[in-house]
Amino acid sequence: MTKKNKLLLLLSVLAAAVGILLWSTRRAPQVPERTGSAGTNLPGAATAPQPTAAPSQPIAAESQPVLAPSAAASPKRKFADMGVLEASAIQKEIMKQDLSAIFQVMLDAGRVEHDRMKQGAIASTLAQAMREKTPSAELLAQMQQFITSPSNSNQERAQLLGVLSAARTKESVELLLRAAALLSDKDLKQIAVTSVGRVGGLWGDGTFHEELSPPLERAWRESQEQELLIFVAVAMAEVGASSGVDLLVNSALVDAGSDEVRARAAKGALAYATMLNPNAVPPLATLLASQPPGSAGSRLASDTLAAMGIPAAAKSLVNWLQNADESTASLARDYVARSHTTAQLKAWESALNSTVPFRSEKNREAIRAGLAERKAGIKHETP
Repeated sequence: MTKKNKLLLLLSVLAAAVGILLWSTRRAPQVPERTGSAGTNLPGAATAPQPTAAPSQPIAAESQPVLAPSAAASPKRKFADMGVLEASAIQKEIMKQDLSAIFQVMLDAGRVEHDRMKQGAIASTLAQAMREKTPSAELLAQMQQFITSPSNSNQERAQLLGVLSAARTKESVELLLRAAALLSDKDLKQIAVTSVGRVGGLWGDGTFHEELSPPLERAWRESQEQELLIFVAVAMAEVGASSGVDLLVNSALVDAGSDEVRARAAKGALAYATMLNPNAVPPLATLLASQPPGSAGSRLASDTLAAMGIPAAAKSLVNWLQNADESTASLARDYVARSHTTAQLKAWESALNSTVPFRSEKNREAIRAGLAERKAGIKHETP
């Protein structure tokens, strides 16, 4: 495969994965309580992952591994020739099947029906179904084998990686991490690694899922692959579990001299990831309160909280400024002038109330000046 073709494959699959994610979250259904777990293990730094272990509780076995088109599959009218309602009705019927059957339908759409549009739509259906139905250990092992087997096309293997990224469940994250460790094909490995970075943040129903953090945290501790660590850090930050954020904070500060790779990845994630989970605030607020103004730890915490923009983060910054001395005034003015959410503006405006105590009135005046600058649209340089 030429370099040009490899690049086209990577770009097309990444675009498809994003499309799957958008399609799967568009419907935003109510997600029922998930029961059971596949109990899979994560890749370690030195040893290859073992096959998926059987769950501690019996789970009804799903259909046999997908190796060839099902006997029932037959060429049908293309999805492109259907109306939206007709195609949606077909997806709804497929959604009622078990996960193995949906996986088979997705493959048949491409292999038998040669309908790429339908295959993409069923990939979206499979991603959504993985959130609502607990996959069996057999299916997870089957998916892992499918991804790592060169007997399957790179396009199909990459599409399944996109499904796992869009599903954003504990099981799918574990499979992505394992694929990133096991894949020998450089293009597919790159897709698996970058897909890890897209599993954090909100689901389409507006909820966070902190059960994704433990496998990401294990990968953070065990992996020695620099690029994977970058994307794991982003995912941990966007999941926003306190344990994951605390791990990133410690790596950014404590490991700066001993593990520069993790330190850089952690700092980058805290600076640029979209962090919206309120549970990410406590470890940052604790760090901010324990560090002297102007220190590396203080600046890391305050910058991250200011970038979050959510009510809990804004309140934490106001509390900090109430108890800080006047040395933080210039920084406060900058944060206020650069506010980007309504929650931040409300927090700053409430701090102007004379009943709110400040150790240094210069900090209150800095907030007032920052609000005036923002209102006037004046650019304020970072101190």
